[in-house]
Amino acid sequence: MEKSISTILKEYKKISQIKVSAQELKKAKENIKGKMAIYLEASDSQASFYGLQELLEKNILTPKELFKEIDKVSQNDILKVAKDIFRPEKLNLALIGPFKDKIKNESSFRHLLENNF
Repeated sequence: MEKSISTILKEYKKISQIKVSAQELKKAKENIKGKMAIYLEASDSQASFYGLQELLEKNILTPKELFKEIDKVSQNDILKVAKDIFRPEKLNLALIGPFKDKIKNESSFRHLLENNF
């Protein structure tokens, strides 16, 4: 268990310090747009898509407009957000078990955090 948490913390640290590659960002954008296009094939999904925008944003974008916004996201944007999100003071841990090798207490997690982040 500690090895898993340690690996995750190292990845959080990495993404908050190094820009994602242009290829990885492009792949992620295409994945999001592709899933959204498939999701919006159903009329009830379209209703949810437009209804939630009206309720939450008061500004309705078409899928094409939203895709343009997704395309605007840059490597620097991802790094900036990651630096804000993946900070030790913002991290939380929730475990569901039972586990053979339990993390005994909060100080064990703090030790992992200090050594891996």
